[in-house]
Amino acid sequence: MKFNRRSKGISPIFVIVLTVFIDVTGFGIIIPLLPFYANEFQAGPTALGVLIASFAIMQFFFSPLLGKASDKQGRKPILLISLFISFISFTIFSFANSYLMLLFSRIIGGIATERAVAQAYIADVTDHKNRTKEMGKIGAALGAGFIIGPALGGILSTYGFSIPGYAAMSLTLINILFVISFLPEPQRIKEKTMESISQSSGYFRGLRDSLRKPLLGPTLLILFIVTLAFSTIPVIVPLLSIDFFNFNSLELSYVFIYIGLIQIVMQGFLINRLSKRFGEEKLIALGPILMATGILLMPIFQNVAIFFLANA
Repeated sequence: MKFNRRSKGISPIFVIVLTVFIDVTGFGIIIPLLPFYANEFQAGPTALGVLIASFAIMQFFFSPLLGKASDKQGRKPILLISLFISFISFTIFSFANSYLMLLFSRIIGGIATERAVAQAYIADVTDHKNRTKEMGKIGAALGAGFIIGPALGGILSTYGFSIPGYAAMSLTLINILFVISFLPEPQRIKEKTMESISQSSGYFRGLRDSLRKPLLGPTLLILFIVTLAFSTIPVIVPLLSIDFFNFNSLELSYVFIYIGLIQIVMQGFLINRLSKRFGEEKLIALGPILMATGILLMPIFQNVAIFFLANA
């Protein structure tokens, strides 16, 4: 591999993982507060669902488009554009004085998702043997962000609901400066991957061709269903936490901290070992089953212990 593993003494993988962590921390800061922000503007459960789901919907459509753009324009420029849009999103959120401004900020935030670019960066600088392990670090960064972010959000909200938004803005600005200073543009490893399919035939045609492949097609379909199901969790958890247990913003942050801890343990420590022992195919099949079970359990049993177990 000709890629220089270090820039200014820092591993590029460390830089990209830390970038994801900081970004998700900013995202996590405001997640537990959304129901309370919405309530300030007399928004009901449906409006809250739209507010939270809008981010996931935009993320679903724009994540692959940003990944494709980074194939042509480079990982670092697209990553910086994404982070700058996130900064704008948090700025709008911090100064929102209506539900529509809140909604607009979340839509902008979903458009700015950088995780596909971060994953593509990892794919560029790793070989097939180490890729699962390094991708697991991205998952661990997501989990860590979901721990630190909600914890900060819950604490900062006690000083006023505008303070968490300012904190998210500040973190994103730091992230932009960090990427500019320390993240090099990677030299691609020449492998036949989904990236090359996308480059050769366009996004939608490449997606269609990928879905027709015997192994890749079912995997992508499962990934779509799982992602769609997972995107409902930020909607379901706050609503049930408030309706069933009357959680406040700090208590709601504990739920997301718990979810983040589980994700860190799984992605950072267990996924690579489980993959080697049982094979990726079995894990891919088991994951959706466990997720579906958890989502079904949450509204059925109005018990805090079972609620936390279901979120595992």
